[in-house]
This record gives sequence, C-alpha cells and structure tokens, in this order.
Amino acid sequence: MIAHYQMQMAHIVEMDETRRKLIAQVSHDLRTPLASLRGYLETLSMKDRMLSPDDRRTYLKIALKQSDHLARLIGDLFELVKLEEIDTQIAAEPLHLCELVQDVIQKFNLMAQQRDILLVGSFNPETRLVIGDVALVERLLDNLLENSIRYTAPRGMITVTVTNEPDHARLEVADTGAGIPAEDIPFIFERRYRVDKIPRPAFGGVGLGLAIAKRIVELHHGQISVCSEVGIGTCFSIKLPLVVQPTSSLRHAEASS
Repeated sequence: MIAHYQMQMAHIVEMDETRRKLIAQVSHDLRTPLASLRGYLETLSMKDRMLSPDDRRTYLKIALKQSDHLARLIGDLFELVKLEEIDTQIAAEPLHLCELVQDVIQKFNLMAQQRDILLVGSFNPETRLVIGDVALVERLLDNLLENSIRYTAPRGMITVTVTNEPDHARLEVADTGAGIPAEDIPFIFERRYRVDKIPRPAFGGVGLGLAIAKRIVELHHGQISVCSEVGIGTCFSIKLPLVVQPTSSLRHAEASS
C-alpha cells in the first residue's frame, strides 16, 4: 500500500514538473504572435486614415491569422493538461469507427482541396465496433489529418484506412508528404518537438497535436506508431480495442454464416 502511494506521489510530482516546463515553453511561443497581432492592430488604429482599403484588408487578415494561432495554442495547451490529469476518465462506448472516419474526412475535404491534395478513405465494410470516446477519437483523427495536410505538398495524397485485426481495429493515416528523418521519429510525440530538417509549412501548427494524439490513444489502451521516409511520406498507425462479443453471439454469427 505504501509503495503504491509513493508511486502515485512520484507520478504527480513528475506531471507537475512536466506541466511547468510546458507552460514555460508555450508562454515563450505566445509572445511572437501576440506581438505581431498587437503591432498590426496598433497600425490600424493609429494610421487608419493613411491606409488604403487594400492595406486595411491585408492587416486585418494577418491579425485574424495571428488571433487564430493564439486560440489554437491556448486550446491545445488546455486540452493536453486536461488529458494528462492522473484521474482522467473517458466516456468509452461502442463506436462505429468507419462512420466516424468518413465524417472526419468529409470535414477536411475542403481544406485538402484548397491545397490541391487528394484525401481518400479505404474501409473494410465488416469492421467491428471499437470501444472509444467519440469526441476524443474524433480529436485524434483531426490532429493526424491536420498534420498530414500541413506537411503534404500540392498534388499529394492522403489515405485513411480502417481494417480489422483479431483483437483490435487498425486505423492508418498515410500521406505522400515531406517525411520525417529517422533520427527524429522517436521524439515526434513529445510536447513542442519540431523537426528542423524538413521545410516548415506556411500554416504551422503549435507542436502539441501529436502529443495530444498519443495521450488519447493511451487513454483508450491502444497503440500508436509511425513509419516515415524523407521525401516519400509518413504513415501513422493506431490500434484501438474492439468491442468484445459474447461467446453466444460469436457462435450465432458462425452458425448463420
């Protein structure tokens, strides 16, 4: 019992230290978009009569972009902190993974089309239900697709695949993007980790998306892995546990087939 409490306390101390470092890193990253946002708004306020309509639209567009970046950074930070609480509980229930994936693909189709990227899905029609929290699995898919679109060049392709395996469903998000150097792969799920040897996308993320994705998979008692090759593309692979069918149901299914 004492050993159990000591382990819990050690975990709490470690999480607290990690959270402090994360907040310090994010606070540093907040300064640049905040300064940019303030600069453009001050210019609009002080020189409004001197600016042309085109200049006003340009400044407002940049200010809005920086505002969106700040909102995403803060939102991701709160999301990760919430997910890493020691007593985090998920609303697990039987989930039609293929249906959810189709919905998410439809949501991202416009973003992909705007960047001339082909986004397609490939599903096994007999894929069984998985145990999952609908909102969190959707967030997992959102993060992986945003990441793939961000690092895939125009005329590239992203494929989302769902297949059955004996005790789990396998979800894969594969792209023909920039790829990840082999030496960086062990660290890409760490908070705020960035790969410096590949081109930075024009619409950059905030460096927490893959850390959030990994934590969501852990909360579902699943597994996430990645394989990648620079200049060829990247494939994220996720395993999620299937709904366990009662023996009687399995026998009935076998008898009906």
